[in-house]
Amino acid sequence: MAHAEDVQPHRAGTSGEFATAMRQLKERSGLTCRQIEKRAAEHGEVLARSTLADVPTLLCRLGGPT
Repeated sequence: MAHAEDVQPHRAGTSGEFATAMRQLKERSGLTCRQIEKRAAEHGEVLARSTLADVPTLLCRLGGPT
């Protein structure tokens, strides 16, 4: 697995690379979707847990790895 500083979703050339990078960041964080939702709320942002849970599926439909 790549180090967190090596994972750069903004440099992805394809949707598959982006999906992989985002998955790596999520795994690296060790946070659950619920924890990410809570942290977003603590910073005044709204990030629904249901949306977070759907992201990997949506990215795979765009060509990401299964």
